[in-house]
Amino acid sequence: MKKYFLCIIILLFYSKTIVSTETTIIELHAKKSLDQLVLEVDSLEAKNEINESNEVSTENIEENEEIKQESSEQSESENDEIIENTSSSNVVDQQSLTSKKLWPENETSLLLKHLSKINSIKSEVLYKEFISILSNFESDDDNIIESEIFLSILKKLYKIGEIQKAYNLLQLYQIDTLEKKTHIEFYKSLELNYLLSTYQLSEACDLKTNLADKNISLPNFLIEKTDIFCLLIEGKIAESELLNSLLLELETENDEYFQHLYEYMINNKNDYKDANFNLSDNYSANLIFLYSAMLRISELPLSEKFLQIDPNNLSIPVILSTATEISTRLKAANKSYLNNSISIESLAALYQSVDFSSAELNKSEETISSLKNNEEILMAFYYQLANVQIFPSERIKVVLDYWDFAKFNGLEKIAFALTNNIITSLDPSLDYSSFGSKIATAHIYNMNYEDALKWIVFYESSNENKEDINKVKFLLDLYISNELSVISDFLKINIELDNNISEEKKEVMYVILESFDIDENYEMTIEYNKVFDSRLMPSIFLTSLIQKKIEDNDNLSILLLALVSLNGKDWSDLHPDHLRLILQSFKEYNNSVLFKSLVIEILYNYKIL
Repeated sequence: MKKYFLCIIILLFYSKTIVSTETTIIELHAKKSLDQLVLEVDSLEAKNEINESNEVSTENIEENEEIKQESSEQSESENDEIIENTSSSNVVDQQSLTSKKLWPENETSLLLKHLSKINSIKSEVLYKEFISILSNFESDDDNIIESEIFLSILKKLYKIGEIQKAYNLLQLYQIDTLEKKTHIEFYKSLELNYLLSTYQLSEACDLKTNLADKNISLPNFLIEKTDIFCLLIEGKIAESELLNSLLLELETENDEYFQHLYEYMINNKNDYKDANFNLSDNYSANLIFLYSAMLRISELPLSEKFLQIDPNNLSIPVILSTATEISTRLKAANKSYLNNSISIESLAALYQSVDFSSAELNKSEETISSLKNNEEILMAFYYQLANVQIFPSERIKVVLDYWDFAKFNGLEKIAFALTNNIITSLDPSLDYSSFGSKIATAHIYNMNYEDALKWIVFYESSNENKEDINKVKFLLDLYISNELSVISDFLKINIELDNNISEEKKEVMYVILESFDIDENYEMTIEYNKVFDSRLMPSIFLTSLIQKKIEDNDNLSILLLALVSLNGKDWSDLHPDHLRLILQSFKEYNNSVLFKSLVIEILYNYKIL
């Protein structure tokens, strides 16, 4: 491992590079509705994508966003408190590739085949790279929107939950002159569903009118049902009843869920107090965004099944629905934050909106015990409990318990981010010496590297036991250094010190060390307890093709073929030889830009880090 003093030198001379100076200040209690704020951010992101569509990113980016939360009086409505940020706030250390020269016409059929087999990407690093490639697609072909490849790219973005990316990409092209029926149906369905999902009802109704005037029809009577919905919004009940009666005659299979919502909207809502609006088996997936808009305008809850159907695209509608159960909204918000779909300010405001009484906060142990089976609500309770503590000693005690609880439930990154203001206000002192390593770890996750180093130095000077801090020092070195020897040294030390390391962990360490090619003299002692491995390997045709594309330095094919081989698999599911091939692929891919990030992700997946 790098010598510890190297960290100090790097931080002293390059702190401006390590710690990003970009600071975003957001008012949590702005006097705008939540939907307006979402639309403003969406519009800004769309403009940025258009302006940057012809640029090639050639530098590794490291961002450190200082989160500044403002405490103020509770606003009149929950929608005034929550700010949505649908653009990503955390950037993975990687380079984005433009697709302009990466889609050769003679390989279109092969590219379509690859795309069709990529449906589930468990790796966050590879998912972001894949989305970056698709959403930055470019072509010199004036008729690209008529092509199967462009259609397939939009369908893939839509299917895996990136409706906003698909919509923004579509806006770069003029589609009103399209002649292919299958293309225009999907493109217009995408536009209408995006507007419904983001609750832009006026724009959705205008688009519906435009489509009807052009005699364009969409599957599942989406235009007709949106027309009925728009008439209800305008209070034109008689006209909506006429259109709905015509719709019932045209539909071969009755859309019971739509009719259930329609009856609720035209009748006395008091007659439906006990009505169940959970999604039944008889609903259309293509109408899910229309259903969500109808539920929201009727102030009806969206059930958790919406998240099960489309967790990415429907998370924002669920978060924004004040009628939805708060635990469901929190679950959607946690997932959205971890997917970089909302900001930490948005999540904090939603956490703050959970209604806890003063008695519950004063009797915290009893409250925590009563909420032990509801991790989402308990995450919010810990957050509020930490922020109501008057004395720093009591506040940090709650924070430590919060971190432990969040780590147990896989939400540690959220707890670290939400408590960033608290820990940045603390200076090292003997009162905090026993848990200085934990505070340093939180600072590292929040990319406060100078603060982390300060706490590491203090911990080492005030504690005789250095074991707790060694891993933290490695983490800091790992995040500020681009040298693979940092990881190599850490793995070798862990292998030598841990006599009880599992065979699976030893296998992955062996494969990673082998992939580095930086220490040929190091030999790992291998004792095998099994002869055969039950984990599946990709077919020889696929592995041979990956090897060929590595030799050809074909970056796009390397990425797509690797994703095909990884479809639906976690890193821990891979055969060691499969993992070896993947690491070899991304050591060659785009000058190894993703290699370090992938290795770190693999180590976290195996709980080695």
